[in-house]
Amino acid sequence: MDTQRDLSELANLPFSRVQDIERGKVKELKAKEIELLQEKFLINSWWLLTGKGEMLLKSDNNSQSGMVCEPSSSYGKLSTKDMVVVNVYPDVYASAGLGNALTDSTSHQTLMDRTLLRDVFNVRNFSNLDMIKVIGDSMAPIINDGEVLFIERGAHAKNGDTVIATLNDELYVKRFRKDPFGEWVRLESENKDFPHIELNTPQKIAMLNIIGIARSKVKVY
Repeated sequence: MDTQRDLSELANLPFSRVQDIERGKVKELKAKEIELLQEKFLINSWWLLTGKGEMLLKSDNNSQSGMVCEPSSSYGKLSTKDMVVVNVYPDVYASAGLGNALTDSTSHQTLMDRTLLRDVFNVRNFSNLDMIKVIGDSMAPIINDGEVLFIERGAHAKNGDTVIATLNDELYVKRFRKDPFGEWVRLESENKDFPHIELNTPQKIAMLNIIGIARSKVKVY
């Protein structure tokens, strides 16, 4: 599957919808679309939403659902080169609020199809991908409480990017703004009920660590 039209036909999605997803106009998937991805490609919807469990549904009689799943296309016969390692952090939450204290946490790695990441989740760089959950409402309605983000770790942040950042041992998800002369950095909230975080001295700016950039999200229903 190499084109948007292939994905549209296989997933039974309108071609315009697939185009909008790839162009970044769609930042969240509908419940029906997640169901279609599971039905057509055997992608476990619970794993897709939470990062827990197995990525691909098993085609045996011992699965929890008791159902026998048969691949509907060559998508079910993926080679190693088609797969991307994603680090899932089930116990780490980026705060779209007033900050979330960092705790020691372990991740587990799972595999996800490269084409799915590119065409559905708008991911272009397939190295150093993480999945974490958001808590809080300061980024609403762009990012809402409980949604799961795909994070490109280590990417260079540009003005307007949504970043995951640490500051004073707390983890945030905010919109990144930087003065071109390096005199200030601002972490912006989308929700007007929450203040921006202003870093206006070299000492404060030095305390900021950009972990990665949010590339896409999955809405939990």
